[in-house]
Amino acid sequence: MAGTSDTVNDKAILIEVLTLPATALYAQVAANVYIPEPPPTSIWDGRTTKGIVISRRGGKPRGERLSNMALQAKCFGGAGGWDGAEDVARAFCNAIRNGHGTNVTSGRFLGGAIETSGQQITEPGTNPPWRYVLVFFSANMGPFAV
Repeated sequence: MAGTSDTVNDKAILIEVLTLPATALYAQVAANVYIPEPPPTSIWDGRTTKGIVISRRGGKPRGERLSNMALQAKCFGGAGGWDGAEDVARAFCNAIRNGHGTNVTSGRFLGGAIETSGQQITEPGTNPPWRYVLVFFSANMGPFAV
């Protein structure tokens, strides 16, 4: 059963925490949370649909039970443009701050911290432009018994 061993599936834990139903973030993006790359635009298009794409800036050393990662999140506003992206970023930051101690199928989200204020960015080489707010954050995850 996932989450009961000494290994940590940090990607699965993070996606589960960020797509919990009945949350402000879920109301914004539903299940449109992708790590590390978004799917093809035929499935999801950040110009028209809200979503989040997360990339790792670090991870757990091999053999460690806990995962302490530095990450970045691109919060896309879809058709809402910058205002939509800011709404997604705000809901995302609240989900990271409020997710401490959350048990999900894959393990336990031990906590997270927002490292910087969001910055508005346009994805290079996109026309029409993909607008998003970039947020840097850290996250700690582990198995159920730590």
